[in-house]
Amino acid sequence: MTMDVHGFMARFVAGLSLLAVHAAVGAADDYPSRPIRLVVPYQAGGNPDAIARALSGQLERQLGRNIVIDNRAGASGLIGMEVVARANPDGYTMLFATSSLAVNQAVREKPPYDMDRDLAPVSCVGKSAGYLLVVHPSLPARTLAQFVALARNRDKPLTYATSGLANVSHLMGELFNVRAGTHMVNVPYKGSGQALAGVISGEVQMYFVTPTIGVPAIRNGKVRVLGFTGQSRWNRLPEVPAIAETVAGFQMDAGWMGWLAPARTPEAILAKVQREIARALQEPRLREYLLVSGYEPCANTPEVFRRFLRAEIERFTGIARMTNIKAR
Repeated sequence: MTMDVHGFMARFVAGLSLLAVHAAVGAADDYPSRPIRLVVPYQAGGNPDAIARALSGQLERQLGRNIVIDNRAGASGLIGMEVVARANPDGYTMLFATSSLAVNQAVREKPPYDMDRDLAPVSCVGKSAGYLLVVHPSLPARTLAQFVALARNRDKPLTYATSGLANVSHLMGELFNVRAGTHMVNVPYKGSGQALAGVISGEVQMYFVTPTIGVPAIRNGKVRVLGFTGQSRWNRLPEVPAIAETVAGFQMDAGWMGWLAPARTPEAILAKVQREIARALQEPRLREYLLVSGYEPCANTPEVFRRFLRAEIERFTGIARMTNIKAR
């Protein structure tokens, strides 16, 4: 009797694949069976941390399991991102990331992770239309045109705050210098809250701030708002002009937040988490919280989110080359 070795091996491999599929589906049916660790690679109390906690609270109610926030701030998010990239891909360690995920890969020659190789996109959570350009109230500029005129002075250069080096706020400030012909000098801080505090105290003159923490300071008169970085005016502050109305070619929109997992996390688990995120973002209070924070809720599939992330890396790579920004 002659054994069909090739046929036997083909059936054997197919059987193993079928078992793997059933195991993955079974794992997703039971998932989660214990608390999930959500790594937030930014400071506690900041904008990403606040939204991560709001979303996690709703997901806890839906899943019936605790989600433990693990703040791993530092190096523009690299520390926390690497923790997740190296974690066991079992669905119990996840990442809550922002645009810095793409920026790090765009400005660094050898980042400690590769998005395609080490991380599995789950879902976008929110996209921002842009940032608010705010200045210290003592600055003699009531309009963006007046601010640009002041910032073109080489003898008395204005300073702008960033939440660190070689991140979104740094790229934005240098892109503004290129487009507006200004000569502002970057003063990096350790986080967005400290950067805004630097403007409020008068240590620096300007900062591109997220609406979440910027709007309260504007309404309290602690800073003056001169422009919005999005393609058009923000519907929550329609009286504030888009910067592009004065500075041709300047735009920085779609700061985003998203949920990722270690690479090789079972697809069934990724799909389940994505469905739960989509469901959570329909909850009226959470949805309104994101909108007030300047983010349009979004919950796309892992594959759609992956294509978006690749496009973001290309976009920030172009800006980094234009502004000659490279991380050390």
